[in-house]
Amino acid sequence: MNQTPQGDLGVAAMVSYLPDPLGSYLRQLRNRLPGEHNPQAHITILPPRRLPVAVEVAAEQARATLQCFHAFSVELTTVRAFPETNVLYIEPGAGQASICRLYEQLNSGSLASAEQFAFLPHLTISGPMGESDLPEARHFAEKIWRAADFPRHFLLEEIVFLWRGPGEGDGEWTRLWSHTLQPAQAAALTARTY
Repeated sequence: MNQTPQGDLGVAAMVSYLPDPLGSYLRQLRNRLPGEHNPQAHITILPPRRLPVAVEVAAEQARATLQCFHAFSVELTTVRAFPETNVLYIEPGAGQASICRLYEQLNSGSLASAEQFAFLPHLTISGPMGESDLPEARHFAEKIWRAADFPRHFLLEEIVFLWRGPGEGDGEWTRLWSHTLQPAQAAALTARTY
C-alpha cells in the first residue's frame, strides 16, 4: 500500500452534476446567495471521506458497484435548510430513494465512513451562513426557484469520482473519472421480464 508517513491517502467523494438549463440556472442562483460557492450544481452521491486504501483501490470498488445501477429521473422540489449548519438546499422528490440506494451500496468496504450527519439526498444552493441571514436568503431562493420556467427534473446518468490528494486540505478536487449508468430503458425492460 502506498502510504505517506502520516498515513494520509487523500479524500474521495462522488457527485452527479446537473445538466443545463437546470445546472446553469442553479449556478446563477447560488452566486446570488451568501455563503461558500461551488461553481457547478451537483447532487452528492457519496460525501467526502478519508481513504484507508490507495485511491486506485477505492476507485475500482466504486466502479464495480456502479455497474449494477441504471440511470433514473430526479425531480427537484422544495427549498429547505439544514438547521445544524444554516445551509440552504433543494430537496429531491422523485429519485430520492434511488440516490439513497446508490449511497448505501457505495458506502461500504474501502469507501465506508461514518457520516457527521445522516445522509440526506440534496442539492446545496447556499451556506453555511449566519442565523440572521437565513430567513431572507431562504425567501429569496424560494422566489427564484418558483420562477424557473423549465422542468425541474433531470436524468441522473453520470457519476463523477472526485479526489483530493494527501495533504491538500480543502484544496481543489481532481476529477479522476466519470461513469455513465446503464440506460434507463434497460432498467424498464428488465423490470418487465420478471
